Amino acid sequence: RTGAFPPNVTCERGTLPVETAGMATAKAAVLFLLAGLAERQLFGIRQIANHLQRAGYGTILADLLPPAETAQDVINEELRFDVQLLTSRAELILAQIEASPATAHLPLALFCPGTGAAAGVSLAVRHPDSIGAIVGLAGRPDLAGSAVARLQQPTLFIVGGDDAVAHGFTKLMLEISPRDVSTRLEVVSGVGLSFEEGPAAARAAQLAIGWLEDCLGGGERKEQAA
Repeated sequence: RTGAFPPNVTCERGTLPVETAGMATAKAAVLFLLAGLAERQLFGIRQIANHLQRAGYGTILADLLPPAETAQDVINEELRFDVQLLTSRAELILAQIEASPATAHLPLALFCPGTGAAAGVSLAVRHPDSIGAIVGLAGRPDLAGSAVARLQQPTLFIVGGDDAVAHGFTKLMLEISPRDVSTRLEVVSGVGLSFEEGPAAARAAQLAIGWLEDCLGGGERKEQAA
């Protein structure tokens, strides 16, 4: 189980930057699905990832858009809403996780800000045996459509109390999620669309860690049947 996770994953339009941390001693891995506005560079996201690492989780921060597309999306804000595209990119990252000696043995959860939440839902539905839990942050799971009704993973949605759009859409999605799957909505008061560095990001990290502790087993990922 030696060997580093690659810093880039090739896609059809370039390479997807990937950054891993804390994997050597991790009890589980958390894949951050990041789309648009170079979310990996946001201090709030990095603060959440640092909290997860201190709690014993390895983190994989993966951009679902190559740098050229990220620059394009800053202008037209279209690619971040292309859920089919984002999901296909997330599948490339997942395939690398399952092939890499550094990560293949670890239970895996998703952390999905913004429209990455829709990609996370779609990815989890397509690969139910690979993903153990999901955390959405200020997300738009509604963009995944009916896939929400087929979720098998326990899912926590964290939204800001001042983010009426994400709050409303997430409540709607909870109505169609399977009744036998654990789902929860946590509303953080005084926060809008962005969970910025400081108390807001710290609270999101606290909620995420609590959810993952409850939902992920401490053992290694089960071997898939041949």
